Amino acid sequence: MGRIRILTYVAVVAILGLTNGLTFAALNVRYDVGYYGRMSSDTAQFDPLSIDDMLAYAGADTGPKVFWLGDSIVHSAGVDGALPDVLQRELQQRYGADVHVYNAAMDGSRSGDKYGVLRRALDTKPSLVILELKYNEFSRAQVEGLPFRYPYLNDAAATDLDYGAHYKEFGVALRPPTSDLALRADRTLDRAIPIVRFRGLIQEALFGGDLFARLAGGAADPPIRTVSRSLSRSLWPAARSVAVAPPGTQETNPAGSIYANFAPAYTSGPFDAFPNASLYFLRRIASDLDGSGIPAIVYFSSLDQGLLDGLMETDEFRSNVSLVDGIAAGHSFAYANYVRALPDLDFVDTEHLTTIGRREFVARILNDHASTFDRALRH
Repeated sequence: MGRIRILTYVAVVAILGLTNGLTFAALNVRYDVGYYGRMSSDTAQFDPLSIDDMLAYAGADTGPKVFWLGDSIVHSAGVDGALPDVLQRELQQRYGADVHVYNAAMDGSRSGDKYGVLRRALDTKPSLVILELKYNEFSRAQVEGLPFRYPYLNDAAATDLDYGAHYKEFGVALRPPTSDLALRADRTLDRAIPIVRFRGLIQEALFGGDLFARLAGGAADPPIRTVSRSLSRSLWPAARSVAVAPPGTQETNPAGSIYANFAPAYTSGPFDAFPNASLYFLRRIASDLDGSGIPAIVYFSSLDQGLLDGLMETDEFRSNVSLVDGIAAGHSFAYANYVRALPDLDFVDTEHLTTIGRREFVARILNDHASTFDRALRH
């Protein structure tokens, strides 16, 4: 009986191992999972190890490391890559081919999400951190009720001792305070059992959303885009390359009607008229950067003044920008307000940049913060 029991255990473990391996391989071939020069805009919300993949990718490189945090403005790629790709080419020419810039941006991220990524990135002691702020991430229409677009980044923020004194203030259920040890245990389980790690993605693929929500009559989520990828490219990081837009991609400055899609976020009142979690997390970003001793550049990203149709001339807009400036300026790290820095022709909508816009912005940040880059990367 003892031998049969042992063989049974071995068989169960083997079946679970095979199932896990096949699950990982199947999802990795079909979906944009993992870090391929940037985190997936389609699956990162369902993958709690997205940041781990990015940090592991960076850990495999030698030389100075730069993490550029932000949202879709930083994340999105044109024909010559995303902002971090453009910056890396410039830095390698100035400081050496071993300098690497990692796209640590996530689509739609709030200040809370960026803070969660920052806490993980600072643990690796990078040479430099660049962090983008955006007007909309502080607006009531976007942040109230949804301080985090990525729940597992709430977990990372919840390890901050100060978080425990404030997380109940924002009118939404946030993760209770937790410890680094508890998060490491969760990540170990996710890493060991892909079915657990990708449970959200599996439910999206099979049921169109959370199973219980669908059984309760909830509407299906939009389908997740699939990719065509070889198995070898999926499983071996050495085969990975940076994602870029296809040659010939049209990048034009559209009609002003695009503004209508963003109007509620730009006109939803003063940033300090409600318990604003994004302002709180900006303060925590500043505190962590001050305490890290790591060179950093924080900036308020540019907007297309023409498409915003006079909004930037209102007292409310100026007051909101001044509020962010007041929190972000005056620290050990460099801070710059670039809200009006770029011409309208550099934008494809109210905030995202064209290929030329990305090049011009990288040139601007290199010029304005030359001393910070020198201090971080000259060796």
